[in-house]
Amino acid sequence: QADIDRLTKSLREKDLIVEQVERTNHDEGRITHELVSIGAQCKGERHEQTIGRQREALNELRARIKSLEQLRPVNPSYEKVLQQVVLLKRELAELRARQALPNDLPDLRTTPAPNSAHQQSQRQSTTTATTMRQSPSTTIHSDSINEAQKVVEERAAHAETMNSLQSCDELHNAFTRKLMNLLDIDDDSLANVTPLATLPATDRYVALQQRQRTNEILMQKVEMIRERLTRKEELLRDYEKDLGKLRQAEILLREKDILLQDLETDKRTKDDEALYLRNTLKETQDSLNQEKRVNSSVKLGR
Repeated sequence: QADIDRLTKSLREKDLIVEQVERTNHDEGRITHELVSIGAQCKGERHEQTIGRQREALNELRARIKSLEQLRPVNPSYEKVLQQVVLLKRELAELRARQALPNDLPDLRTTPAPNSAHQQSQRQSTTTATTMRQSPSTTIHSDSINEAQKVVEERAAHAETMNSLQSCDELHNAFTRKLMNLLDIDDDSLANVTPLATLPATDRYVALQQRQRTNEILMQKVEMIRERLTRKEELLRDYEKDLGKLRQAEILLREKDILLQDLETDKRTKDDEALYLRNTLKETQDSLNQEKRVNSSVKLGR
């Protein structure tokens, strides 16, 4: 019985709320006048600046929404889901507005204001009232656009990440094939590497391990070639040292050859002089012997 009474009471309260909402819809002119009065009280410079900033933010948001709608590709299923979300949020906001409106209505009091203030703030208050009446739908639209923008940004970030990953895969594969060609490695298992962009998250670890093994094999080959090159450079330095010594020996040999040629020239000159002296000595001895014979014959003739 207590539950029935409680439910009956809550039902009556809801009926009263519905009646008050309907009465409020019929009394829109009175509410507008009260909002005009409230707007006349809030006509300070700070309030105008706040309204201006809100208008600028709203215009900027609308411009961003238009740009996103132009850039975003058409996706019927996504549009349907988004419309359902917007409708649900709109209904939720309307229910909250209906629940909050009867509590706000008793606080509205009609305050006397001069005719000049009424004329100055009538347009601004009308805009404020329209904004207040449209605030639930605007909020819902803003929330839906924010969610749509987040989804678009996430998709764009995901697409950019996948493109970057694909570019890295292509660069890695090209570098690996080029390095294998330079190192004369014929192994198709090292060259045929599955791109990470096409693999699920569970298989990427295996692909990374395969790439790690490929890199280790290539590094071992490069290290081996580097050691060979180091040894060849050491041998080349030794050869250069020996070649330097050989060049010095050749220079010394040329000098010795020149000296030998000079000595041979001197020897030939001295040999010629000795031969000339021998011939001269022989001729002198012959003439001396002849004179001796002549002298001997002269002595015998006497």
